[in-house]
Amino acid sequence: MVHGDYMDYLNEGVEEFDHEIPSLEQIKAGILRRQYVNSEDIGYLGYILEQELGSLKFYSTWVEELKDEPHEIINTDNKEAIKRLINFWNEIGFEYRKKSESELIIWKEPKPSA
Repeated sequence: MVHGDYMDYLNEGVEEFDHEIPSLEQIKAGILRRQYVNSEDIGYLGYILEQELGSLKFYSTWVEELKDEPHEIINTDNKEAIKRLINFWNEIGFEYRKKSESELIIWKEPKPSA
């Protein structure tokens, strides 16, 4: 935790930070080029969903039983966000599984062909 005079130093120039958020198509193109979903991609997707759907609870985690597989669990209280994430995962052709009404397991790379 940062206290005192350091906080003023850390906050200098924060308003000037200008970072371009990629579009869904740019995120999709990057994933397909890399054949991998970065944590940054998931963060951008969450940001875009929040901009489109309004304030929402959106975070990711993982489960121990899938620790050997690159995955994340997306947790959100917004059913429309889950629906849009499922559509996005269908578009990129990566595996997903609905764990509950508010949890979606997404794989971060394509499954190897059998």
